[in-house]
Amino acid sequence: MFIIGMHVHDWARPTDWLPPFLAMPRMIRELERNRVLGLVSARYCLWGRTIAVVQCWKSFEHLERYARNDDYEHRPVWLEFYRAASKSGSTVGIFHETYVVAPGATASLYFNMPPDFGLTGVTGAIPVTQGGRPRANACMSLVNPARRHDRMRSLGGYHSVP
Repeated sequence: MFIIGMHVHDWARPTDWLPPFLAMPRMIRELERNRVLGLVSARYCLWGRTIAVVQCWKSFEHLERYARNDDYEHRPVWLEFYRAASKSGSTVGIFHETYVVAPGATASLYFNMPPDFGLTGVTGAIPVTQGGRPRANACMSLVNPARRHDRMRSLGGYHSVP
């Protein structure tokens, strides 16, 4: 799981924030055209002055290989941003967050959400069809193999470990 984004401190300086803003869709298109690079899914998010893309990758190695390769969009864009930001000051902030998640080490609950939202867009969803409203501790017990069978039976749902 990889989250990349930018925070615009000053909308009045588009020459500072527009280049990285326009670069992200180019990078995503490049990755979607070349699935062998390792991108599995990407979702754009916007809140306030912050724009981010939540991405799922086949592996951390795929992500790092893409990020460091001069032949792809990311590295030249990053070097140019760093050069420009060093001159212009703090008009735009950027962030990267990387999470390496072991298979079977997640639990998610979705209600009235699109079927391809969040992790279900990558791993698929198995509906919980009976048993009322599960609590957070019940959902998190899904990642504990010793308790998984009994807890899911009480929820009336199903779960498979990816």
